[in-house]
Amino acid sequence: MLGDRMASCAFLVLAGTFFSLSYSYPPETVEYVRFISGVLIVISILLFIAPPHKLRRIDLGIIASYEKVLTLLMLVAYVVIIPRMGYFTSSFIFSVGYMYVFERKGLAKHVMVSLIMLLVLYLVFQNFLNVWFPKGWLL
Repeated sequence: MLGDRMASCAFLVLAGTFFSLSYSYPPETVEYVRFISGVLIVISILLFIAPPHKLRRIDLGIIASYEKVLTLLMLVAYVVIIPRMGYFTSSFIFSVGYMYVFERKGLAKHVMVSLIMLLVLYLVFQNFLNVWFPKGWLL
Protein backbone atom coordinates (compact mmCIF):
# COMPACT_ATOMS: atom_id res chain seq x y z
CA MET A 1 0.00 0.00 0.00
CA LEU A 2 2.83 2.40 0.81
CA GLY A 3 4.52 1.50 -2.48
CA ASP A 4 1.34 2.30 -4.41
CA ARG A 5 1.07 5.68 -2.76
CA MET A 6 4.75 6.45 -3.36
CA ALA A 7 4.35 5.52 -7.03
CA SER A 8 1.24 7.68 -7.16
CA CYS A 9 3.14 10.67 -5.78
CA ALA A 10 6.03 10.09 -8.21
CA PHE A 11 3.65 9.96 -11.19
CA LEU A 12 1.85 13.05 -9.90
CA VAL A 13 5.12 14.99 -9.75
CA LEU A 14 6.11 13.73 -13.21
CA ALA A 15 2.74 14.68 -14.73
CA GLY A 16 2.84 18.08 -13.02
CA THR A 17 6.32 18.67 -14.41
CA PHE A 18 5.20 17.81 -17.93
CA PHE A 19 2.13 19.98 -17.57
CA SER A 20 4.15 22.97 -16.36
CA LEU A 21 6.77 22.48 -19.10
CA SER A 22 4.02 22.55 -21.72
CA TYR A 23 3.68 26.30 -21.18
CA SER A 24 7.05 26.76 -22.90
CA TYR A 25 5.85 24.92 -26.05
CA PRO A 26 4.29 26.66 -29.05
CA PRO A 27 0.52 27.08 -28.51
CA GLU A 28 -0.44 24.77 -31.37
CA THR A 29 1.44 21.79 -29.90
CA VAL A 30 0.40 21.78 -26.23
CA GLU A 31 -2.98 20.03 -26.36
CA TYR A 32 -1.60 16.49 -26.49
CA VAL A 33 0.94 17.02 -23.69
CA ARG A 34 -1.62 18.66 -21.45
CA PHE A 35 -4.21 15.97 -22.15
CA ILE A 36 -1.81 13.12 -21.36
CA SER A 37 -0.54 14.96 -18.27
CA GLY A 38 -4.11 15.54 -17.08
CA VAL A 39 -4.99 11.87 -17.54
CA LEU A 40 -1.86 10.85 -15.63
CA ILE A 41 -2.75 13.27 -12.82
CA VAL A 42 -6.27 11.82 -12.53
CA ILE A 43 -4.96 8.24 -12.56
CA SER A 44 -2.32 9.11 -9.95
CA ILE A 45 -4.94 10.61 -7.66
CA LEU A 46 -7.13 7.52 -8.08
CA LEU A 47 -4.14 5.28 -7.30
CA PHE A 48 -3.47 7.27 -4.15
CA ILE A 49 -7.10 7.08 -2.99
CA ALA A 50 -7.83 3.44 -3.83
CA PRO A 51 -4.75 1.26 -4.37
CA PRO A 52 -5.38 -1.68 -6.71
CA HIS A 53 -4.89 -4.40 -4.09
CA LYS A 54 -7.98 -3.12 -2.28
CA LEU A 55 -10.10 -3.34 -5.40
CA ARG A 56 -11.81 -6.47 -6.67
CA ARG A 57 -9.58 -8.59 -8.88
CA ILE A 58 -10.34 -8.49 -12.59
CA ASP A 59 -10.39 -11.71 -14.57
CA LEU A 60 -7.89 -11.19 -17.39
CA GLY A 61 -9.53 -13.98 -19.38
CA ILE A 62 -12.46 -11.67 -20.04
CA ILE A 63 -10.28 -8.75 -21.08
CA ALA A 64 -7.76 -10.68 -23.18
CA SER A 65 -9.84 -13.44 -24.73
CA TYR A 66 -8.63 -15.36 -27.77
CA GLU A 67 -10.94 -13.46 -30.11
CA LYS A 68 -9.83 -10.05 -28.87
CA VAL A 69 -6.14 -10.89 -29.11
CA LEU A 70 -6.62 -12.32 -32.60
CA THR A 71 -8.54 -9.20 -33.66
CA LEU A 72 -5.77 -6.97 -32.31
CA LEU A 73 -3.10 -8.95 -34.17
CA MET A 74 -5.11 -8.85 -37.38
CA LEU A 75 -5.60 -5.07 -37.05
CA VAL A 76 -1.87 -4.53 -36.48
CA ALA A 77 -1.07 -6.63 -39.55
CA TYR A 78 -3.69 -4.69 -41.54
CA VAL A 79 -2.15 -1.33 -40.60
CA VAL A 80 1.33 -2.60 -41.47
CA ILE A 81 0.36 -3.85 -44.94
CA ILE A 82 -1.70 -0.80 -46.01
CA PRO A 83 1.33 1.23 -47.20
CA ARG A 84 2.78 -1.77 -49.04
CA MET A 85 -0.30 -3.26 -50.69
CA GLY A 86 -2.61 -0.25 -50.83
CA TYR A 87 -5.85 0.45 -49.02
CA PHE A 88 -8.24 -1.53 -51.17
CA THR A 89 -6.15 -4.69 -51.47
CA SER A 90 -5.29 -4.81 -47.77
CA SER A 91 -8.88 -3.96 -46.79
CA PHE A 92 -10.18 -6.78 -48.97
CA ILE A 93 -7.74 -9.28 -47.45
CA PHE A 94 -8.48 -8.08 -43.91
CA SER A 95 -12.26 -8.10 -44.23
CA VAL A 96 -12.41 -11.52 -45.91
CA GLY A 97 -9.96 -12.93 -43.37
CA TYR A 98 -11.75 -11.42 -40.41
CA MET A 99 -15.17 -12.65 -41.51
CA TYR A 100 -13.77 -16.11 -42.30
CA VAL A 101 -11.99 -16.45 -38.95
CA PHE A 102 -15.08 -15.56 -36.96
CA GLU A 103 -17.77 -17.14 -39.11
CA ARG A 104 -16.01 -20.13 -40.81
CA LYS A 105 -18.65 -20.65 -43.47
CA GLY A 106 -19.60 -19.07 -46.71
CA LEU A 107 -16.25 -17.93 -48.09
CA ALA A 108 -17.98 -16.84 -51.31
CA LYS A 109 -20.36 -14.68 -49.24
CA HIS A 110 -17.41 -13.08 -47.43
CA VAL A 111 -15.72 -12.28 -50.75
CA MET A 112 -18.91 -10.75 -52.17
CA VAL A 113 -19.57 -8.65 -49.04
CA SER A 114 -15.99 -7.37 -49.08
CA LEU A 115 -16.12 -6.53 -52.78
CA ILE A 116 -19.42 -4.66 -52.42
CA MET A 117 -18.16 -2.79 -49.35
CA LEU A 118 -14.97 -1.73 -51.13
CA LEU A 119 -16.86 -0.75 -54.26
CA VAL A 120 -19.15 1.50 -52.21
CA LEU A 121 -16.15 3.01 -50.39
CA TYR A 122 -14.40 3.63 -53.69
CA LEU A 123 -17.41 5.28 -55.28
CA VAL A 124 -18.25 7.45 -52.29
CA PHE A 125 -14.77 8.57 -51.29
CA GLN A 126 -12.75 8.65 -54.50
CA ASN A 127 -15.41 9.58 -57.03
CA PHE A 128 -17.82 11.68 -54.99
CA LEU A 129 -15.67 13.23 -52.23
CA ASN A 130 -12.29 13.14 -54.07
CA VAL A 131 -10.49 11.57 -51.12
CA TRP A 132 -7.69 9.32 -52.33
CA PHE A 133 -6.58 6.27 -50.39
CA PRO A 134 -3.00 4.95 -50.24
CA LYS A 135 -2.05 3.04 -53.38
CA GLY A 136 0.09 -0.06 -53.29
CA TRP A 137 1.13 -2.93 -55.54
CA LEU A 138 -2.28 -3.76 -56.96
CA LEU A 139 -4.70 -0.88 -56.32
